[in-house]
Amino acid sequence: MPSRRTWGLSVIVVTVLGFFYFYGGNLLPAQDSAFYHPAKAPGIDAPPAHHTIVEVSNCSELREALLNVENHTTIFLDDGIYCVYDLPEQQFLTPYGRQVEDIHIRGKNGNRDSVIIEGAGQFSETGQYGIQVFGATDIVIADLTIRKVYYHCISLHPEQGAENITLYNVRMIDAGEQLLKCNRDSGSQLQYLDIQYCSFELSDGWGVHPALGYAYGNGMSLHAVVNASIRDCFFFNLYYTDGNLAGPAILVWHDCIGTIVERCVFINCARGVCLGLGEGEHTGGLIANNFFYRSASLSAPVDTAIYIASSNAMVCHNTIVVDDSYFAPIEIRFSSTTGVVVVNNILDSGDIILRDGATATVESNTNLATRDWFADMDHGDLHLVNNNYTQAYAIDRANYTTTISRDFDGDLRPQGEVIDLGADEFK
Repeated sequence: MPSRRTWGLSVIVVTVLGFFYFYGGNLLPAQDSAFYHPAKAPGIDAPPAHHTIVEVSNCSELREALLNVENHTTIFLDDGIYCVYDLPEQQFLTPYGRQVEDIHIRGKNGNRDSVIIEGAGQFSETGQYGIQVFGATDIVIADLTIRKVYYHCISLHPEQGAENITLYNVRMIDAGEQLLKCNRDSGSQLQYLDIQYCSFELSDGWGVHPALGYAYGNGMSLHAVVNASIRDCFFFNLYYTDGNLAGPAILVWHDCIGTIVERCVFINCARGVCLGLGEGEHTGGLIANNFFYRSASLSAPVDTAIYIASSNAMVCHNTIVVDDSYFAPIEIRFSSTTGVVVVNNILDSGDIILRDGATATVESNTNLATRDWFADMDHGDLHLVNNNYTQAYAIDRANYTTTISRDFDGDLRPQGEVIDLGADEFK
């Protein structure tokens, strides 16, 4: 795990709307192996030598540890299912006003499928959040799963001062709204958010949320985050079942700056990555080396895979298969969106569209891909195979040089005489 900056003393409030109940039973099965996933997360380092280690093996111990957490502490969770139930009022596990920093909350054995925080269901008010972080600096949440909650699996609050957050090898499943939400108020920003090897999944899309009367959700919705990095993550089944268009798998907007999305896999998501939504809502950013697959048989409204409303963004070396489900797999929008570079991407259909006065450098892309180009298109494995078609249109065919020197798998570019198009450098 990369080094993390510490941004000074602040407050952590990790809350669960309810109490934890631990019971034995079947733990979470592994992800559906039928679909292609990014590489398994490498094990993270042992806690820093200066950390106090607190181990918990049941819910009362976990609650006590969070209530009394001090600076420079790692809380290890033993294997188990920690079920969340409502109390008459919100229960803060670390009260407002306490000054703490450098807290790690981790599954002890490194297997995220064996440590589970669970609500009563995606649309049950019994268990509304997984983990909320208010006003915390230098926080790591790792090696666990959060599922079946009414609102968000993880909710971050920079309006309370939250900064420098790392999410590593966390699986988020079946939240009623956004699986991950970063909130804001006027003038607040979250400085540095690092998301690696995380999974954002729905069992069967978002249905109508009882509190709203309609479906509402994203894989993640980030407001006012500076320097978010989203790498090696998996996004699955993110669509609405109420007949409306779902929010993007990744939505970064409202004054976000410098977002990086690399080496992620998107399977059957109504929308992919949006840098901004309205005009001028994002600045900079890089979207590179991602696989995006969506089947034409997905019975939900769909939209573009990559949407740019951000000046000076780069979109390069992505492989996008939408199976003729949408006419524009990449869209760049608004007159304030300038300095954008869209190069070396593989599409299977449609066009790269500039809308509403947007300007961009669009070079060295192809929209001719077919299933014959890929290892297993129907299951999202978009690695190139070597045949007459890929040799003609993809392998050694990039004529725009970027600084993206490694591919989806971390292999160096080029492997041949010239760099390949798309996320995978054939070798």
